[in-house]
Amino acid sequence: MSRFLFLFTIGPVQSFIAQARKTHDLYTGSRLMSDLVGYAIERLPQDMELIFPTPSHKDLGNTLNSTPNEFIALIHCDDPREIGEKLKREVQNKFKTIVNDDVITKQGLSKPNGLDRQIEDFPEVYWAAIQFNDGDNYHEKYKQLTRLMGAVKNTRTFKQLPEEGRKCSLCGERNALFYKPNIDENGFEKRPKYIDDNAIKINDTRMARGEALCGICFVKRYYWKDEKSFHPLP
Repeated sequence: MSRFLFLFTIGPVQSFIAQARKTHDLYTGSRLMSDLVGYAIERLPQDMELIFPTPSHKDLGNTLNSTPNEFIALIHCDDPREIGEKLKREVQNKFKTIVNDDVITKQGLSKPNGLDRQIEDFPEVYWAAIQFNDGDNYHEKYKQLTRLMGAVKNTRTFKQLPEEGRKCSLCGERNALFYKPNIDENGFEKRPKYIDDNAIKINDTRMARGEALCGICFVKRYYWKDEKSFHPLP
């Protein structure tokens, strides 16, 4: 069994957080990414050595309100690909659980057509590992690791979603699956133009009149870790 310096990161962080209309979107976007990275750290083998962020992974959820979008650890294994791909599957499955159980079910909503397709490969997950032996210089190995991570990101294959119709009010990339109708001059509800017939109507105050969100941005708008720690923001 060998020792590896292991770097794990998720994204897209900057665009995901920045695509916001409310302070709440900025907060929950950052919090969601942090929680997913924290979940990945919790799934690491028990004999790992967490280098960054610094708290023990066992106490991570209690000691940090938010974590970065990446972590670095020393891991012991025969093949780091097994750990990297396992963590990727678990993080993406965790996001699907958040979508289906913590948002859709909790809000009492039906799942719109196209939701599973939009969340299939979210978040983007990247990892890289290099062997780390006794006597190796950490800073030199870290430089090699970050270069390797850059190469991994540059060779990523992007999937295009073949969607036609009304785009999300936040990201402008994916089709809107949830909307809040406008009110016309006669006081009647008016669906946003070009919205899919199967899109789900939302009537609470977290969405503005005429706003329409894709599945991922809807989850960002409605996500919170637990009700006790959640404070509604404007």
